[in-house]
Amino acid sequence: MTQANEPEDRSVEARIARLEERLSRIERTTVPNDYIRRSFDRVYQDMTELHYKIDSLAVEVDGVKQSNRRIEQKIDDASTEMNGKLDVILRHLTGMN
Repeated sequence: MTQANEPEDRSVEARIARLEERLSRIERTTVPNDYIRRSFDRVYQDMTELHYKIDSLAVEVDGVKQSNRRIEQKIDDASTEMNGKLDVILRHLTGMN
């Protein structure tokens, strides 16, 4: 009877060896997958934080643009006023009332 069980025993041992090898390969690939997943999570978190910073900067840029438009308008108004006064002075100097 032991001879009849030997091929079956070798077959079972071979299957166990194959399963152990597969398990070993799975274990080796699980660690990098966890590392990749954690790395992805960190990158995603960094990207999310950058997105919020970009949104915040966009709001600041809009505020600066509006401020610049107000300043440009004041400069235009002052320039128009100065040109008007210079015209009055030039007319007075040249006697063209």
